[in-house]
Amino acid sequence: MKILVPVDGSTASINAVKKSIEVAKKFNGTIKLLSVVHIDSLQNYLRYKKQWSQVDGSAISELDPEQKK
Repeated sequence: MKILVPVDGSTASINAVKKSIEVAKKFNGTIKLLSVVHIDSLQNYLRYKKQWSQVDGSAISELDPEQKK
């Protein structure tokens, strides 16, 4: 199973990433995150930096078999 998760840095999209991790684990799937940011909006996008820290590398690396080597 392949899961594509569009993200914009909002709380809702971060929750979608967390849920996709659960689903990918359950069905042995992979996740791709997609985000498109206009250069003029970059500062606005970065305002969610604190929320993004909740989706840390440890949660994502659990899905990556290469990380366990």
